[in-house]
Amino acid sequence: EAARRGLIRDGIDIEGERPMSIRANRLVALELARCDASTATAVIVQAGLAMQSINSLGSEEQKKKYLGPMARMEIRGAFALTEPDHGSDSVALETTAKRDGDDWVINGEKKWIGHGSVGHIAVVWARKDDGEVGGFIVDQDAPGYHAKTIEGKASLRGIPQAHITLNDVRVPDDRRLPGARTFRDTAAVLGGTRLGVAWSALGMAIDCYEKALK
Repeated sequence: EAARRGLIRDGIDIEGERPMSIRANRLVALELARCDASTATAVIVQAGLAMQSINSLGSEEQKKKYLGPMARMEIRGAFALTEPDHGSDSVALETTAKRDGDDWVINGEKKWIGHGSVGHIAVVWARKDDGEVGGFIVDQDAPGYHAKTIEGKASLRGIPQAHITLNDVRVPDDRRLPGARTFRDTAAVLGGTRLGVAWSALGMAIDCYEKALK
């Protein structure tokens, strides 16, 4: 329903869709969280993280291929940065991407990845041969990509999160995000999403206040 109404956007211009300002997008995050925090989080993962990674750092071909279908929820995406032992600390990032001809071979683990076991693609962040952090669009049904949904969550139970293992996952170079050269590029995507999270927190607070008042 949110996709049908054009709300899966994060302010990204989508061909054929009406423009949405950043302010309008933040108000959408507030109202979604006011209704259901899991739904708001799912939209932030899809639009604010996965889609914005491609929109901000991807090639024109990648944008044309993915952004429209993702806005319509025909393709569900994940943002795979966090690792089991040290969260999203880029200094300690252990997942690796080694160049092998025209492909990259990715090995490592990711944890607490929204949509990582129930989506179609994951934007995986890994340390390249040069020591810098790069982003890669990985199909979730690719050989070597194994994801298990984490059970027993205490909150945000409406959005499945995954523990992902990547064993020699081969990704063509045209799936590498060309604009992702250092972790600074990754951090720029995270920075924009944190604003959406703040608006979501405000929406939850308003709902708590209204229920308490009632």
